[in-house]
Amino acid sequence: MSSPSVRYPAEAPHADIDEVLRAALEDRSQVLRETFISTPATELDAIADLLSDARRRVLCVGGRISHVSAQYLFARLHQLRPACRLLTADQLPLSEHLLEITDRDVLVAFDYRRYQDDVIALAQGAARNGAAVVLMTDRWLSPIVEVSAHVITSETETRSPFDSIVGSVALIEVVVAALIERIGEPGRQRIQQLDGLRSDLMGRADSSQSMNVAASRRRRSTRTSKTSGRA
Repeated sequence: MSSPSVRYPAEAPHADIDEVLRAALEDRSQVLRETFISTPATELDAIADLLSDARRRVLCVGGRISHVSAQYLFARLHQLRPACRLLTADQLPLSEHLLEITDRDVLVAFDYRRYQDDVIALAQGAARNGAAVVLMTDRWLSPIVEVSAHVITSETETRSPFDSIVGSVALIEVVVAALIERIGEPGRQRIQQLDGLRSDLMGRADSSQSMNVAASRRRRSTRTSKTSGRA
């Protein structure tokens, strides 16, 4: 699995922005086409069933770059259903999350080439704990495939030295669309509740800001009155 530094061009040819846009459109269109052609509908259906099961907790995890995809899936799941978590190594090593992973959990792992050791170890441990592991990976297949209940792959190669996440994001959006159909009215109600919380928070922030502005004006008025009195 070569580093982007190996695929980086020795001499970057100058290209105007129109050429860059044309190449980007061609590459991403090909990525999406190959991703959807290679994705079995049965796997997407099974994954949507797992993620819509309110009895299960859903955990999302990714690697150095693929954490972006994990975070996106988590954000959408959080809008639609309770009991979702985004696992990161910010506060704890990923392996320590295994203390709380059980057979009632679903772990969605995003792992793409140069596969990440701590994500692999977490998925393997989660499978040993009885969790259902869903793998989102590339056509070369992360080692997590050996312990996964379900696997979907996305095309990642473009003419860039960096792999594309366009296919990964597209598959997430397909899964989310299927979840909306399965979850139905409870999902809509949850979104409404979240919107209400945000509106309430923004209203409190606006009220607090207005109070601070009024207090500042009163202080300035008091200082002005005192200055005028001394004069």
